[in-house]
Amino acid sequence: MEYRPIGPIELTEAEMQLYAQIPEDFDHDSWQNTADAMEELMKSLLARSGIPEIRLRVFSDPGCAETGNQSRQSVFESNGTSGRDIFRHGNFVKYLRYFVKGPELPIGVIDGLCKILNDDHGTSGMVLDQYRRYARKCVRDFELDPACAGTEFFRLGLEIGMDLTAARSLREAAKSVR
Repeated sequence: MEYRPIGPIELTEAEMQLYAQIPEDFDHDSWQNTADAMEELMKSLLARSGIPEIRLRVFSDPGCAETGNQSRQSVFESNGTSGRDIFRHGNFVKYLRYFVKGPELPIGVIDGLCKILNDDHGTSGMVLDQYRRYARKCVRDFELDPACAGTEFFRLGLEIGMDLTAARSLREAAKSVR
């Protein structure tokens, strides 16, 4: 098996225009327009199956939960938000960005992790130690926030084909940096 990242998805022209309406920092005054753009973008992406399956599973499948056994979607639902209302929720912005862009890690970090896994030198335990050390080193070298990096390493791990246990281990390694 070759470990490779998926990368950002290609958006249609109409989808690019919708995505451009979702600012990095939004405020209450512009929220209605942002929510409309988010919902329309998700409807378009889902209609054409434009989101990679693993990214949808990271959001909706309890078997791909970052922690525990509850999906992000079920967290929204348990808090009273369901259906298309999820796509309009302020906390959904980060998932929409993930669907479009993939894990938010520097490309060198992504390539380095893939290289470790593709080279596969040693036993599975030795490789596990290598990529855990690599995740901690990247958090330090790139001055990443450990909690955010943990989530992104987890997502990357699943996207490149790691099993859930290995992806969670990668997450914990990144989060352990002080």
